[in-house]
Amino acid sequence: MNYLLGVDAGTEIINKAKNKNNFPNVEYMVFDALRGDWRTISKRFHKAIIYSVIHFFDSIEDVEKLLTELLKVMERECIILIGDVRDKDLYTKFMENQRTKKITLRDIKFQISKILNSFYLNHGKIKKVSSIPCSIFSYNEIKNIADKLGLECLRHCQSKKHPFYNTTVDYILTRKE
Repeated sequence: MNYLLGVDAGTEIINKAKNKNNFPNVEYMVFDALRGDWRTISKRFHKAIIYSVIHFFDSIEDVEKLLTELLKVMERECIILIGDVRDKDLYTKFMENQRTKKITLRDIKFQISKILNSFYLNHGKIKKVSSIPCSIFSYNEIKNIADKLGLECLRHCQSKKHPFYNTTVDYILTRKE
């Protein structure tokens, strides 16, 4: 690894990362991926990891904007991992299987909040989580963006060890030749 840039919109997260990891080839930057000026990033990258992020976005158009801007700082041959994505198709299937239990999206958000609060409060890392963002995108929505931007799109289902394996996926995007 020659160089790593870690970005987050939150100052607190970036400061914690800086304090924990003082490697000479790692830089941290407070940066809002949707509203930031991508021209301020002078380096070019072969790989990008967007993990547990896009479910915070309001729309599929925000995902397209992020990828369009990200490609401006990526090398011609590149790989982009979009991880831990709530998948609309898997979620629909999950809900159909749960109909007799009458579980709603609100119930699932509440359960996720309980799990996260237990983890974060027990580890003293982050304040209590009051709500969980839950934008859900389908494979076709992500694939359509990838096609539009000239990227190959591979969908990878989560391992059963992952707590939300039945509703989340990872996407691996590579530049088409």
